[in-house]
Amino acid sequence: MRKLKHVFLATFAMWALPAVGQHVNVDQMLVTGVENTNTYFEHYMRPAAKLFGFAPGNAWVNSAKAKKPLEWKIRVIGNVTFMPSKLMTFDFVESQYEALTANNLPNNEAPTIFGRSQWEGTTPTYSYSTTFPNAGNPVEDRGTVNVPTGFDPKRAFGSRIMPIGLIQAEVGLLQSLEVKVRFSPWIGEDEWRTYTWGVGFLHNFTEIEPLRGKAPLDVSAFLGFSYTRNEWALEESPLTANGPRHYAGTKSSNVTFQIVGSKTWNILTLYLLADYSFFFADAELYGEYTHEINPNFILTYRNPAKADYRGGSFGFAGGATLDFGYVSIDAGYTLSRYSNFNVGIGVGLPR
Repeated sequence: MRKLKHVFLATFAMWALPAVGQHVNVDQMLVTGVENTNTYFEHYMRPAAKLFGFAPGNAWVNSAKAKKPLEWKIRVIGNVTFMPSKLMTFDFVESQYEALTANNLPNNEAPTIFGRSQWEGTTPTYSYSTTFPNAGNPVEDRGTVNVPTGFDPKRAFGSRIMPIGLIQAEVGLLQSLEVKVRFSPWIGEDEWRTYTWGVGFLHNFTEIEPLRGKAPLDVSAFLGFSYTRNEWALEESPLTANGPRHYAGTKSSNVTFQIVGSKTWNILTLYLLADYSFFFADAELYGEYTHEINPNFILTYRNPAKADYRGGSFGFAGGATLDFGYVSIDAGYTLSRYSNFNVGIGVGLPR
């Protein structure tokens, strides 16, 4: 029951994210060299790129029946994605880095951006030995750096879940075609904020002659596109003391194709769907960073790390809608690589 409470509260939590004082600190890896930082950053940010690549493809539809021409509805949607534990850590493989070794890192599992936000007991570190070219006089730098931590969803929301809040407008254009536009302005605290927009089209095959009024249920095809940005603020350090805003961010584009079937009895509609969703995403470390190795050798980096990702996944979803005419309530669950629960409240003008 306690976990269900967390899910329920987080469903609409995006409209008032808690200030939990979690800043990520992956930028500190720059002291180990840009090459090491880029390799580490690719692993560190992968869960965020994948989760926010897939999550916006959910909660598009709650019925296969397309709205009639000029019929419209506005839905406020709470969209919660469940995060498997494998998103919390990645395997630190020493051979992937240059002169970088882990100290006291349990099972050589390093936190991702969704990993622990603090350590209990001894703080694990990385030992590094980096050589920088310097006009024929290479400069060597040796030392240790704390293992970067992340924005822990369990600490923020009480469970391993990630919420997205959306406003979605739906309007019928033709007898069998409905267009949907969704949007979420920049929402969140300084530690993490997110932004989403998207557009989609639902075409109801059973509204076309000779099936109109004769099919036992509605069957539709849906195609949707979403774009999402996320930003996680960095912890202040000597590297980030000056210059523009410093943050780790992702940009994700999602395309979702769905086949939807639904049946309506009076005010109740039940629906099932199968979908395929794929995404393209990139993650980047933004800002200007200064690394002073000695008073005579100071390095400056701007937007020093970037990684690209892509992926696809099949999924299945089901849910129910109660439509009272001017007001509706819906809920659904998606079973996919990253399962999802969503609820929506809609107001509109039926015809």
